[in-house]
Amino acid sequence: MTVKIQDILVRDPKKEGLANDGQARIRNEESSQADHELRAELSSFVSDGQYGRAMERILSGYLKHLTRDRQLAAWISGFYGSGKSHLLKMLGHLWQNTTFSDRSVARGLVVGLPSEVAAHLQELDQTAKRLGVSRFAAMGQLPAGSGEFVRATIASIVLGARKLPTQVPLAEFVFWLRDQGIAKTVQADVEKAGKNWLREVESLYVSPLIASAVIKAMPSFAPTEADARRAFAAQYPALKQDVDTHRFIKVIRSALEENGQLPLSIIVLDEVQQYIGDSPQRAADVTEAVESLYTKLDCRALVIGAGQSALSTNTPTLLRLRDRFSVTVELSDTDVEAVTRRVVLSKKPSHMSAIKTLLDRHAGEIERHLKSVPRLAAKRDDERTIVTDYRSSPRAVAFGKNVSALWTPRDRKAS
Repeated sequence: MTVKIQDILVRDPKKEGLANDGQARIRNEESSQADHELRAELSSFVSDGQYGRAMERILSGYLKHLTRDRQLAAWISGFYGSGKSHLLKMLGHLWQNTTFSDRSVARGLVVGLPSEVAAHLQELDQTAKRLGVSRFAAMGQLPAGSGEFVRATIASIVLGARKLPTQVPLAEFVFWLRDQGIAKTVQADVEKAGKNWLREVESLYVSPLIASAVIKAMPSFAPTEADARRAFAAQYPALKQDVDTHRFIKVIRSALEENGQLPLSIIVLDEVQQYIGDSPQRAADVTEAVESLYTKLDCRALVIGAGQSALSTNTPTLLRLRDRFSVTVELSDTDVEAVTRRVVLSKKPSHMSAIKTLLDRHAGEIERHLKSVPRLAAKRDDERTIVTDYRSSPRAVAFGKNVSALWTPRDRKAS
């Protein structure tokens, strides 16, 4: 009996691919596909090892600083493909314990969540309940080469997570409607006309529907729709330069506040290093914006940034950030290997013994084939990982190719 590789794996790669194609995407999207992808990511999240230690450090630091003068900010670094975005995305959803349409929750989908992390998340829940607030996560990727509107760009991530217009002036218009007590009425009138509210707000300066709805709800605002649109354009003009720190924090507070209180919040900024590039000014603006977030939001906002380089490197633009991101985590290829073993290469228990027996039986002959290639030659810890790595690492691939030539009828029967 011939045994194929897919027959010994828990996850048949020909039938069951990775829901996210191996690339975590941090985005504010509501769709059945996004839900399916998120559920699959949570279910296969390897939360121990370096990922678990990173979450434990970040969560414990946040909880300790809730009653101090300022919060912490964290920086996660690692090479491309090390799992930074995946870790950030999982932490954000575990933080707010995202609920799905079938009432399942993020924390219930993760298998083997470390006890320390689970305890910190429980303490987070209890603290939020005691304060009478919710837990909220805003996550987004900073777009490379997106201009110099740094604070407005960061604000857009928080606004989008709150299902608000992502442009600061348009969000301020919605806040004004809310302050006037007519936000729900105006939105309902626009949606009654068959329009999507957020898309219609993007056309604020020319929208007859919004102008008409505002006049209907507040007759004294303007005599005509044209006058209303002119007033919108004058009061909430498009940005010609970045917002200052005062306006930035005011917008963030307006977006986050619930009954006058701020929720326990995590603000995830992915690809910060790529966004900054080689711009000293952008680095300075990011540094100032991050500091204002963890010092001016009642110690309730935790900021996490990410980049490929550690802040201890001699990259001039990153050195500006070093004093602001006091919790640093550097991911390594060890974590990627652990994920690969647990998610991609996981073997059916019924085949583990046969694989080990086969590899042991032909070890001597295989070693003679491979000793001329240093990177594939035998190593001390091979015994610990060769079965789980089969056929993934360069050495295991070569091992497998040679074993296939030696695979006897007796071996096939044994497997």
